[in-house]
Amino acid sequence: MTLNHRRWIMALGFTALLGASAVQAQEEVDRANVPFSFDVAGKQQEAGSYSAQREPNNVLAIRNNQSRKEVLVVPMLTTVKYDTPSNLSFERFGSHYVLRKVQFGNGFVYEIPRTKQEKELAKSTTPEVILVAMR
Repeated sequence: MTLNHRRWIMALGFTALLGASAVQAQEEVDRANVPFSFDVAGKQQEAGSYSAQREPNNVLAIRNNQSRKEVLVVPMLTTVKYDTPSNLSFERFGSHYVLRKVQFGNGFVYEIPRTKQEKELAKSTTPEVILVAMR
């Protein structure tokens, strides 16, 4: 086998591997109707239909399905809960809601780091946890 054949086979293998990882990432897309405005990583979002998707390189995309606006965050994988359905977990501080966690149907729970302002709010009051189911 010539060197060019080996390179071609390796390139084909890498392409197949990258394609498989892209398909895997696309499988983790869930949708939810959020009935209130909320913050994601310090960015205000309006109430509406949202999609959550895990992107390559440990990035989580939160998209508004009407406006197509999206917020990208780098979450922490905190736990795996196979017995809990997909959901968005919000913290409520009075009338202020903050998206804190996203749990996909595969059991993975991703926690969104708090902003400085959210850390200050959490020090002064205990937030109420609100779950919104995803499908």
